[in-house]
Amino acid sequence: MLKRAREEAFKPVDLASLVFLRVAFGLLLAGYQLRALLHGTIERNYVKTIFHFHYFGFEWLRPLPGRGMLWLDGVMVVAAVLLAVGAAYRAAALVFACCFTFQFLIDEAFFINHNYLICLLGFIFAAIPAHRACSVDAWLRPGLRSRTVPAWCLWLVRFQVAVPYVYGAIAKMNGDWLLHGEPMGFYLYMNRSNAVLKHLVYLPGMKFVFAWCGMLFDLLVVPATLWRKTRLLAFAALLYFHVSNSFMFHIGVFPWLMISATTIFWDPAWPRKLLPATLFPESDAPPTPERFRKPILVALALHAAIQLIVPFRHWFYPGDVNWHEQARHFSWHMMLRHKETLIRFRAHDPNSHTDAFINPNTFLNSWQVSQMKKIPDRIHQFARFLGDVLSFGKPKRVEVRVDAYVGLNGRTPERIVDPSVDLGAEPRRWGPAEWILPLATAIPDAQMPAPESETPDASDSMYSD
Repeated sequence: MLKRAREEAFKPVDLASLVFLRVAFGLLLAGYQLRALLHGTIERNYVKTIFHFHYFGFEWLRPLPGRGMLWLDGVMVVAAVLLAVGAAYRAAALVFACCFTFQFLIDEAFFINHNYLICLLGFIFAAIPAHRACSVDAWLRPGLRSRTVPAWCLWLVRFQVAVPYVYGAIAKMNGDWLLHGEPMGFYLYMNRSNAVLKHLVYLPGMKFVFAWCGMLFDLLVVPATLWRKTRLLAFAALLYFHVSNSFMFHIGVFPWLMISATTIFWDPAWPRKLLPATLFPESDAPPTPERFRKPILVALALHAAIQLIVPFRHWFYPGDVNWHEQARHFSWHMMLRHKETLIRFRAHDPNSHTDAFINPNTFLNSWQVSQMKKIPDRIHQFARFLGDVLSFGKPKRVEVRVDAYVGLNGRTPERIVDPSVDLGAEPRRWGPAEWILPLATAIPDAQMPAPESETPDASDSMYSD
């Protein structure tokens, strides 16, 4: 069986669908980064910020000084365009992937699942020869031209695109989503002015229809798109799902990226039916040398193992991951929680025996504040930062304690961190944090608010998954 799999991995397959995805990925990401640059997002989030939240193990990482982050974004725009047209393709893909990943790792408060996917796809493009056709490189180097690539290239991309869908479905298999229809009920209510949804929001059970359909879509879209008989229906559902998500949640490039990426499950030669035959060479790629085959298969197996195992690491943490948020990143948990929050940071100076409340907005921008107060680890990081700043030049360290209340998916707000613990002095450790209080409140059987009710504050919604 392993021998057969090894043989299948290096059989030639048409590269036309990979070429399409290369072009779509490059152009979408060039536009994504250019928009961030022109709208001031890069300057606001990476140049003018005082404090950055860190991924565990990357506390040492800092933004480039001065206007370096703006130049970095410009480099990404150029690299993405070069990737799309296949000019200096390998170098362009690697430069884009490294730069995007560097920016991604600087501030954990800006974590979004689709940015993680972009990092992965960027490095995958650097590893596969998707420039053997319809590229500047192939035009300049005729010996590079080919209509095929080894099958592992296609299946690696298919695997990576499938992971967010499948694990997104698994994450939705929880009581809040399936049994209570939350936070889908909240999301529908927040979009009640939408021309289509306004007729559906107040229908009984509609939140359950959307919740269950969302889970089933994620679970079935990949096999339904791979199977020719259901492909057209699956793609129609895909278009509706992602376009409606784009209008409901304003989640940037993600819907359009996934619409483009999901075409990788079609017949690999499908773009040839739409484009002139002269754009694609007729020769096959030379077979992969035997000495390279084993290292390639080992690397593929290692990558697959990481992608399959890492999303489940939160199972080693007691309690509801949507509450404590530990080990939640890189698990493809998307749009699964809405949190109402109230937080106060209390500083006690043992040197002067005085107390003060600290306003987070003094050190954080509005987005960082909204994302910090929902997640205990970010609360902890900021408390440690306050402890360092307020203790500077003093013989005794200033103590920082936190009163933080969180209401998860319509529950009554309750304390999420132990207010007696000096979080400013608490070390950041790998593993479950004892100062995070367990979720004690059951989700209520809440009814949809009446149409005349005031619009709830959406500033704390977790649209950033």
